[in-house]
Amino acid sequence: MKHLVFVYGTLKKGYHNHHLLDGADFVGVSEVMGYELWDLGPYPGIRPAAEAGSAVQVEIYAVDVLTLSLLDGLEGFIAADNPDNYYDRVLTRDKQRRQGWIYVLRESVLHTFQLTKKARKVQDGRY
Repeated sequence: MKHLVFVYGTLKKGYHNHHLLDGADFVGVSEVMGYELWDLGPYPGIRPAAEAGSAVQVEIYAVDVLTLSLLDGLEGFIAADNPDNYYDRVLTRDKQRRQGWIYVLRESVLHTFQLTKKARKVQDGRY
């Protein structure tokens, strides 16, 4: 069984973690509405948008369960609703209404980056 995954940062083509998607099927490029993108320095994160109309550009991949597990490890996702997650893996839809997984930065992690002044909101939603 394949799962769609929406990626927006270091997993995209040309970035240093893209190799984790070797063997995955590239589906295309789209946008996911209702999120805002934050540049945290070494990598980005998204969170639910504070403003209507916010969107994040994503690349879409169809991955198998083993690759999804590898991505979970990279993103610090342990299990649904686990307070120790770095990112939560959330089901969402893109502009074409395709359903897939996206990794959403936990609010506590973003807050830590904001306190150290390392977080910067990316206005155009593109990393």
